[in-house]
Amino acid sequence: MPRILITGATGLVGSHVVEQALTAGYDVKLTVRPAKAARLQEAFVSLGDRVQVVPLESLGDNPPGLADAFGGVEALVHVASSLLGTPETLIKTAVEGTLDVLKVALAAGVHKIVVTSSIFSLGSPAQFSDDRVIGADDWSPLTLEDGLRSGADPFTGYAAAKAVAERALWKFVEAHPELDVATIHPSFVYGPAARAEVIDTVAGSTNMIPYELISRPESAMGVVQQMSMPAFCHVSDVGRAHILALKAPRSEKPKRIVICGGYFTWAQAVEHLYNVRPQLRSRLPVVKESEMRVTVYAKFDTSSAAQIIGLTKYIDWKETLENTFDSLLEREAALGKGPGSA
Repeated sequence: MPRILITGATGLVGSHVVEQALTAGYDVKLTVRPAKAARLQEAFVSLGDRVQVVPLESLGDNPPGLADAFGGVEALVHVASSLLGTPETLIKTAVEGTLDVLKVALAAGVHKIVVTSSIFSLGSPAQFSDDRVIGADDWSPLTLEDGLRSGADPFTGYAAAKAVAERALWKFVEAHPELDVATIHPSFVYGPAARAEVIDTVAGSTNMIPYELISRPESAMGVVQQMSMPAFCHVSDVGRAHILALKAPRSEKPKRIVICGGYFTWAQAVEHLYNVRPQLRSRLPVVKESEMRVTVYAKFDTSSAAQIIGLTKYIDWKETLENTFDSLLEREAALGKGPGSA
């Protein structure tokens, strides 16, 4: 089978892209920060040469060795991007990191490319609070200036970074039509850890949001409602979408693939977890009547995923939450950070 290069392999989404790639029969080459390289290699030692690990410093700084990483690969799946940090850092890694890998891929003759984008390049956080349907033809109005504006919150900084990065990607592809690019636009991503994920905390990436429910129950409902929206995706569906996109027919313009597993409220989440995971009952927040109200929120048109990659079935929200919290509890036990830990 061909070998593909995957950036951001040690993150939540990237680790599931790796799993889905291996399941589909691909051999993989994974870029990783040097400090995490040994742990990533150890996770796949049983697979031998099917998994190759390439230590690289931060993308966005055109790190030495990036060009060599493309040796012997037939496609690129670019997942790496920062979720946390200052607006400047978020925009730098999203925009410059994406352009760096596109330029090197082009020079290496690797033209099949899949890039992790976001629903935030389709619309702004303010638009997500409206009763509207958002799809593959929609674009966020956020600009670079919005992301860097004094007083801008991290949420706006991240949203602007994803929007600006995709516009930069489109401009680059327009100048280099030999590239065949697909962008994946998942809603809020939750799910269990996979082998490639390298973190030293209980929850990484967007799994930090549901973890609030049991780590800080006294303030959790306000936090999770502010940090997210009802639209979700199970992380394994997100990983699967990336790999399916590698087989999508060639197109002149980037293919925008919107994926969403459905919708749930955090009040529903607490009720479901209370019923199916009794061991969590003492740790879950008490939901106030005001927090049970169903607020207005945007829906997402996933017809692009159905038409381009044939993805029509998604893991539902209940299984997603169960998988997520089972994994969080396992990590708590492994790290000695659960209730009663010293």
